[in-house]
Formats: sequence, C-alpha cells, structure tokens
Amino acid sequence: MLLQLTSGEFMVVEVKPIKFQSEPKVAAVLNWTSRACSAKGWWYEVWGGVDPVLLANIRLRIFRKIR
Repeated sequence: MLLQLTSGEFMVVEVKPIKFQSEPKVAAVLNWTSRACSAKGWWYEVWGGVDPVLLANIRLRIFRKIR
C-alpha cells in the first residue's frame, strides 16, 4: 500500500502475516522492497497482525457502543 503522509512524504506498507515473514522467499522480497523504498527516500513498514489483547479491547468497545 502506498500512502502519502500529511508531511508530503511517502510510505509503503507491506502486509504479510507474521508466520510468513521469516520464509526465505518472502524475507527476500521484503528486503528488496525495503532497499527500493530507501533509495527513493520513502518510509517502509511491514505490518503483520494485531495484538490479540488490543483487538479484544476494540471489539469490546464496539459492542458496548452498539448497546
């Protein structure tokens, strides 16, 4: 995902499940993308999931708001 930040800078966000991030082929692609973004002066992040406690709290908040 390519995002333009309010500062005008760009950020590429790669979303891969944590369990796949350490596989050699996936790790190679993530590394290549990181270097390509760095060469362009873009930010780069890999997102892999949500903390289960945080997700449970969000769901609880939504449930309480609906009621």
